[in-house]
Amino acid sequence: MTSQDLIAYWTEKGSQKCQNIDADFSLTKQEYINQNHYSNIDLVKCVKSNRQTVSSYHAQKKVSSRIDTQMENQFVEACAYWKNVLRCIVETIAFLAECGLPFCGSDDTVGSKRNGNYLGILEPITKFDSFLAQHINEHPNHGKGHTSYLSKTICDEFIALLAKKMLSAIEIKDVRYFSVSVDSTPDVSHVDRLTVILHYVLPSGPVERFMTFINTTSHTGEKRTLYLLDFLTKNGIDISLCCAQSYENASNMSGKYAGMQAKIKKCNALVDYIPCTAHSLNFVGQSIVDCSVEGEGVGFVQELYNFFL
Repeated sequence: MTSQDLIAYWTEKGSQKCQNIDADFSLTKQEYINQNHYSNIDLVKCVKSNRQTVSSYHAQKKVSSRIDTQMENQFVEACAYWKNVLRCIVETIAFLAECGLPFCGSDDTVGSKRNGNYLGILEPITKFDSFLAQHINEHPNHGKGHTSYLSKTICDEFIALLAKKMLSAIEIKDVRYFSVSVDSTPDVSHVDRLTVILHYVLPSGPVERFMTFINTTSHTGEKRTLYLLDFLTKNGIDISLCCAQSYENASNMSGKYAGMQAKIKKCNALVDYIPCTAHSLNFVGQSIVDCSVEGEGVGFVQELYNFFL
């Protein structure tokens, strides 16, 4: 008889015929009950032990019952002190940024008349704030290695942190479409910075939002496109949602083949290019001046300025 015949035979007989009804499973059943009982007892003991451990941990966390009570109190006081210092610093930086005022002067010495708006605002406040007055009097002009949070280095770090926080709070990700404007100009340190501005519409009305300055080392349309796309990608802004772009009329920006507007169109063919009206009007004025004899002097002064710049 094959295995297939056995399967067919017991299938015909049914499940009741396959059971060993004469077997005694009482001992096995009792063993299972005992094991389950002992397991429950062990579980209860484990829970009680854990409760005792947690209670002991919370008791040890109480500062009053520890040998390092004084050290812990000093630590808490120091944290509260420096938090208050940072609160004053951040409020000052946020005020200067909101008003568009420069931060640093020619030096960062407390008491100097050329230390800029950052320290220049903190110093008068000390006349009315005893806490800030004590801090500035105890930590002035110690240089590197001494924590005071008054240096230009910490000021730059907080500016970067606030800028990152502001970028994450801008509502550009909540709108469907936007347009972009890009332009660049060298600052007083002769570093060329690319300005990125986004335009979009909220239920309350149209919004024009400055996003960032990007340090650039190349003026080609391809490089500037990479700068812009890299910034948008890092901040989670999809270039496929861009519906318009507006730049100046320079060839590296408005060029039909190698300009920035052409490179952006390769990423999104639906992005319309709109020449900058102000820049176009400036070209008209420059052309008018070039057509007159009196305007030659103006052109010479402009060329001289560009040479020394």
